[in-house]
Amino acid sequence: MNNGREAMRNAIANNLIAPEQYSRPNRKAIDHALNRQLVFDYFAFLKAPFGMTSCDLAGCYDCIVHGALSLALQRVGVKVETVASMCDTLQQMLHLVRTAFGNSADSFGGDEWGEFTLPCMGAFQRNKAGPPIWTILSSIIFNAL
Repeated sequence: MNNGREAMRNAIANNLIAPEQYSRPNRKAIDHALNRQLVFDYFAFLKAPFGMTSCDLAGCYDCIVHGALSLALQRVGVKVETVASMCDTLQQMLHLVRTAFGNSADSFGGDEWGEFTLPCMGAFQRNKAGPPIWTILSSIIFNAL
């Protein structure tokens, strides 16, 4: 079972994804572009000051604290055991830098943390559950704003 897909399905079914969030099924980039232009045109018509930001927050996958990740996934119905299993696996991974010359000799993570006192956090870029996790977590942040 795909936990990211299950979490996203539950979040959409329970209307927990922020309306500003375009990274979900049945949304297209052209919809975002059209909505943005309509908003700008509306405020130009009103001759009112207005500001907007549009950010690619893809780098945030690696910065998600597992406590927040766990709470966000539990909010949409993912079992705490499933979340704990995923977080434990991510925290115990051995991280290497791969270059054209091969894998680096230095690493971090795994069983030996060396000078690091806390395990690695984040959902990681290649984790298939990463995009749904970020969508769900960022929707909570957007709704709080």
